[in-house]
Amino acid sequence: MYLMIYLEIFALAFVFGLVIVIYSFIKGRYDLIKHTLIVLSVLSIILGSHFYYFFVRDILSNQVVDISPMMKINITQDVDTIKNYFPDYKVELSDGILPAVNKKDLSGRKEVLIKKYENGGFVRITLFYTLEDASRYFSLYSKDNPVYRVDTRGRDDNGSYCISYVKANRTDPEGGSVPTGQFISRVSLQKQNLLITVAEDRGANNRGDGKDEIIKEIATKLAEFEPHNTTVSQ
Repeated sequence: MYLMIYLEIFALAFVFGLVIVIYSFIKGRYDLIKHTLIVLSVLSIILGSHFYYFFVRDILSNQVVDISPMMKINITQDVDTIKNYFPDYKVELSDGILPAVNKKDLSGRKEVLIKKYENGGFVRITLFYTLEDASRYFSLYSKDNPVYRVDTRGRDDNGSYCISYVKANRTDPEGGSVPTGQFISRVSLQKQNLLITVAEDRGANNRGDGKDEIIKEIATKLAEFEPHNTTVSQ
C-alpha cells in the first residue's frame, strides 16, 4: 500500500514535468525547459534516496548475543557421532546417508541435525568427516550473503565463530516493503569437525538475544561428550 502510493506520487510528478517540457518546447520557452529538467532531476534524486532508505535498504543492528557458553567448550579431537547427544533433534543426515531418499551425501558431511524453536530459533548441527571439510564450510558461512550480513568473525583456542548483524524483516513489495517488527540473525561456530549454526528468523527484538538460551542448551549437551573428546575451559 505505502509503496504503491509512493510510486503513484513519483509517476504524477514525472508526468506533470513532462507535460511542462512539451508545452515549453511548443511555445519556444527553452528557459522553462531547462528549469523544469533541473527540478525533475533534483526530485528524482530526492525520491530515489527516499525510496532506498524506506523501502530497500537493510536495517541492521549489532547482536548482543552471548556465545561465551559455547566458546568455553573445547573439543580436542574429531568427534565420531553427535546424534545420541541430541535425541530431540530431527536427523537430516545419518552416517553420510540422506534418510529421505536413501542416498549417499557427497559433500563431506556425516551427520546433520536440526531443531526449530517456538521463538523462531533454528539450529543446524553438522558433523563432518574431517576438520578440513568443516573449515571449508565454515568459511562459506562466514561470508556476507543476501540474507545475513556478517558483523563479527574470529577465532580462539576453542574454535571459530561468526556473528551476523540483526536485520529487520520487511514485507514483500506488494505489502509495501515495510518493517514487520520481526528480526533475523545468525551465529555460526566451528568446533573441530562440528559446525553449529543458531539462527532467528522471527526474532522479537533487534538485539538477537533470543538465541542465548538455545546456545546454553547446546553447550550443556556438548559438555556431555566423552571426556577424551571434550574439555570445558575454565
